[in-house]
Amino acid sequence: MALLQNCAEFVFTFMGASMIGAVTTTANPFCTTKEIFKQFNASKSKIIITQSQYVDKLRDPGDNLVFGEDFSVITIDNPPEGCLHFSVLSEANEDEAPEVEIDPDDAVALPFSSGTTGLPKGVLLTHKSLITSVAQQVDGENPNLYLKPDDVVLCVLPLFHIYSLNSVLLCSLRAGAPVLLMQKFEIGSLLELIQRHRVSVAAVVPPLVLALAKNPLVDNFDLSSIRMVLSGAAPLGKGTGGGTPQPCATGGIWTGAHFHVAAAATTN
Repeated sequence: MALLQNCAEFVFTFMGASMIGAVTTTANPFCTTKEIFKQFNASKSKIIITQSQYVDKLRDPGDNLVFGEDFSVITIDNPPEGCLHFSVLSEANEDEAPEVEIDPDDAVALPFSSGTTGLPKGVLLTHKSLITSVAQQVDGENPNLYLKPDDVVLCVLPLFHIYSLNSVLLCSLRAGAPVLLMQKFEIGSLLELIQRHRVSVAAVVPPLVLALAKNPLVDNFDLSSIRMVLSGAAPLGKGTGGGTPQPCATGGIWTGAHFHVAAAATTN
């Protein structure tokens, strides 16, 4: 189980587990202990990789589980008592890892739904289904997402959500584009990062589109590098595209499961 905010270790965890044939379930670190272990038990996890600030949520799991015995906890920062440090994984000798033959129909990820219309449910994804989804979005002459190796892709949405994991991280890596990770959303920091790193693709959700469209801070930053804004996870309200910040370069706002064009961004 990856119980992490956006960070490089999240990427290493998911990619490393995938390469050895393990299944990763991604969980929201802001969930309660009960919610975390409901997903933990449903996914039959054995290891939790997290940050030290969330360890206290894991010490009294209930269900006759014993912290440190029935499951291991690995932290990416200074490990509290009973936890291991992420370096036990990152510094391991790859030559000692057993060879694993992965079948395309083997499971690779077990994200959980948000529970909007009921209790959260696990969605088992195979290597084939995830690779096919990513390829459909970025490969070929007419992909759903026009990502290029020279793009800089902003990842501010939580990677424990499948939209961010699939359509932002994995699609960017498939296209050879660098990904700029933000641990959490703060509009001033977001605008500064876009300007400093010349971000060209920003994946957001409708509330962030509105925040960018209406916040006066936008006028203080050069956002001309942005060529495309992707909006997903919820419908983008009619007319929202018209509020796209003026400093944006020519591009578009794409929304929905198949990223249909919703509106054209304004030009300088």
